[in-house]
Amino acid sequence: MKEWAYAGFAFDLTAAAVSRAAVGDGAADIIAPLVFLALVLASWALRPASRRLAGAAAADRASVSNVEGAFVPVPVEG
Repeated sequence: MKEWAYAGFAFDLTAAAVSRAAVGDGAADIIAPLVFLALVLASWALRPASRRLAGAAAADRASVSNVEGAFVPVPVEG
């Protein structure tokens, strides 16, 4: 659910900046949502491992394969 909240904020703030630019608002009005978008992205990137999806962590480990390119199963810890 939290991943969807981050995505929603990203869509909303990006659309806010684009719509402000489309109506001809000043640079400060366009940059303001982009600053908040940067904060949201920093929050998402720096979140603790305990708040990340378990499947995403396993997928990151499983994406590393051996030289032949075959899939190497990685056990998922508890």
